[in-house]
Order: sequence, then structure tokens, then C-alpha cells
Amino acid sequence: MKIAIAAEASAGETRVAATPETVRALAGFGHEVVVQSQAGSGSLIDDEQYRQAGAQVENEEGDVVRQAQVLLAVGPPSLERVRLIGSPAVIVGMLEGARPSGLLQAYGAEGMTCFAMERVPRIARAQSMDALSSQAMVAGYRAAVAAAGSLKKLMPLMMTAAGTIHPAMAVVIGAGVAGLSAIAALRRMGAVVKAVDVRPAAAQQAASLGAKFVSIDVGEQTQTAQGYARDLGEDFYLRQQEIIAPHLDKCDVLICTAQVPGRRAPLLVTGEMLKRMNPGGVVIDLAAPAGGNCQATRLGETVDAGHVTVLGPHNLATELPVHASAMYSRNLLAFLKELLRDGKADVDLGNEIIRGMLVVQAGRLVEIQPPAGEQKEERT
Repeated sequence: MKIAIAAEASAGETRVAATPETVRALAGFGHEVVVQSQAGSGSLIDDEQYRQAGAQVENEEGDVVRQAQVLLAVGPPSLERVRLIGSPAVIVGMLEGARPSGLLQAYGAEGMTCFAMERVPRIARAQSMDALSSQAMVAGYRAAVAAAGSLKKLMPLMMTAAGTIHPAMAVVIGAGVAGLSAIAALRRMGAVVKAVDVRPAAAQQAASLGAKFVSIDVGEQTQTAQGYARDLGEDFYLRQQEIIAPHLDKCDVLICTAQVPGRRAPLLVTGEMLKRMNPGGVVIDLAAPAGGNCQATRLGETVDAGHVTVLGPHNLATELPVHASAMYSRNLLAFLKELLRDGKADVDLGNEIIRGMLVVQAGRLVEIQPPAGEQKEERT
């Protein structure tokens, strides 16, 4: 099959959907891989590396995607790019962002079959395909590094001839993949860390990384059988604010990761709560694209909230594209091994991975509603 990888066109997107490692694997399976020139430049991959891995490199976008049977992408490709394909094909990428704008429907009108990497089922067999987790891991680490870079003090405990330097105090809201990655990085840098999560199962994971776990007991079942946190409504979030507030006393770093798929991120940190933090404190709000967990967050901006600085990044995974691309491309490769059979895409609706990720089938938009009242584990 002809598998195409064109350069990502979104502003600030540095990742690429295939690396020489995954191109070599796809070519080894007998597929023809075509990559647009400079597609990997943001991830420090040059054209010659793709050629040596077995890919054909083309300069023009049309030459890359024309007659492609599979188009791999990071973000949703433009409709103009999809129309260049010229025949029904399979598109695989982080496509859920194309739903609100109607772009998914437009893909369908062009006869495409589309799979969203955000919808990988949380089952053991699909772990190697879990792009949300791989990118959240990168973002969580980067959030901790960004916090350390913005903080006007040292992170670790230091015993010096000039006296003792006390460690920075950090709070991480949400002990999902991004939160756990942030906790691990903060602990490696020497910070004292508290982790906040509604799911009792997160306690052991946070503690294993050296964080003190702050339990939020609301007297209700907070977790589904699948390990997701339930959305318990505004009263619950107000209660959560009350529990979090005292833990921000003398806090230097706050990292927020809580998100609800398809909805605004819950407001968990008010302006009044920020006043409890130490002067010079830093907030990294990974939920900024969904509205933010912090009241002072502004997407893409650094906000001076009195004595605290609040950062609302778009997507921190793009700031570490070498490893973000390496992991994402492996996620795609694992999915393609599941999808491609005997030289064609096997859209087997009896396969829960295929069924769960399918968003457009042969021109028809597949409406998949999340189970009522469920909130996914905090992942960025």
C-alpha cells in the first residue's frame, strides 16, 4: 500500500507522523512510503535519513499524497490536502480537533475513512497505540522543566557553606499520565511534591514517585470500571477547590492537568487561591487549550497574576519534538499493524480497537458519544 506523510501545516507544529525507524518497518512490511521533503525538519530528521530508511522523498505536496491509500498525520490535514489524494483513502491522526469545525464531515464528503488516535481504547492490547498517553508523558515532563526555568529560586534541597537552601514546594493537580510525568520530573529536580486526584487508584502511583497524595473524598463513586474519573458536576468542583486551597500555602510550583473530553476543563484554582502561593510562584496549566484549570490562565500567554506567573501553553509536546515524534510514530505503526491486512485496510467493526477509533467510515461520519457522566483520566 502507498502510505503518505506530508509536512504538518499547522503553525507551531514541529512533530512528524513517521520517523526513519517507522518508515523502515513499514517498508519492511512491503508498503510504499512517500515523505514530503522537510517533513521531519522540526524533529531534526533530514530527507536523506528517510531515503536511507526506504522512503521516497518528494518536494511537492501533491506528489506525496496523490493516490495515497493511507495518509498519516499529526494534526488534522487541510481539506485541500485531502482533495489532492484523488480517491478514497484512509486518514490516521489526531483528528478529533476537526470535529467542531465540520472538517471531519468534509473528509467524509471526499469518501475518506478516518481513525482518530485520541480514541485508542484503554485496553492492554492497545497500549502501544496510545498516542494521548505518549504525548501527555512528554508534556508533563516539559511542564516541570518549564516551571523550573521560570521559577526564581532553586528546586532542590542544598546544604552549603552559605547555609541551607530549602526545596521548592510543588502541587500537581491530576495524577494521570501528564501529572505523573510532571511529578517524576519535579522529584528528580529535588522538589517536594503533592499530588491531587479524585481517583483513589492514583494514590499508589503518585506515592511510588515520591509525591504525597491529597485525596478528595466526596462520598461518591469517583471512578468508572475503566479507570476514568467521573464528572460529578459544579458542586463537586467547588468542593475540590476547598480541598486544594490549603495545599497551595507556601507552594512555589503548580501544574494543572485535569481535562474533560469534549467540555471545558474544570475550574479548580481561583484567583484567590493563587494568593496563597509563594511570591514568584509559577503555574503551568496544561488544560489551557480547553479553557484551563486556573482562573487566570490565558491560552498561549504568560500572565502576571499579582505575585504569581501563569503560563497557558498550547501544546508542550511540540517543544520536545524529537522524542514526541518518535513515540507518536510508533503509536501509528502499532495501529497500522492492526489495521492493514493482506494489502488493504481491514475495517473490522468486530475489533474493538478499530471500532473505537473509527470516526469516518467510507464517507459517513461515525458519531461516538462518550458514556454519560464519565470524565477521562487527566491526559494532555
